[in-house]
Amino acid sequence: APVTIHLTGFGPFGGVQDNPTSVVCRVLRDLIRDGKAPQGVSPELLHEFADSGVAVRGLDALEVSASACRAGVRAILADFVDGSSESDARAIVHLGVSSMSQQVNL
Repeated sequence: APVTIHLTGFGPFGGVQDNPTSVVCRVLRDLIRDGKAPQGVSPELLHEFADSGVAVRGLDALEVSASACRAGVRAILADFVDGSSESDARAIVHLGVSSMSQQVNL
């Protein structure tokens, strides 16, 4: 694939038991690995995604702890180095949630 994105979310923390970032990863994993279309997403958008040439990897929820995140990031980086060539475009995206935020932040 011309572009590979490694996407992770996070598990429960504080008062957030069903972390929305892990839900996003689960829905995308169901789509990519099992072909299960998410509810409310148009078939046109799903076809556009399928034809985009973007490979999405990971889709796991990391434990919310510094040691677990360090180990997870090391594994992601090793996978990226082993599984791609110099000409591949790569990105690592960690999704997070803040109970203090009212909108999506990048």
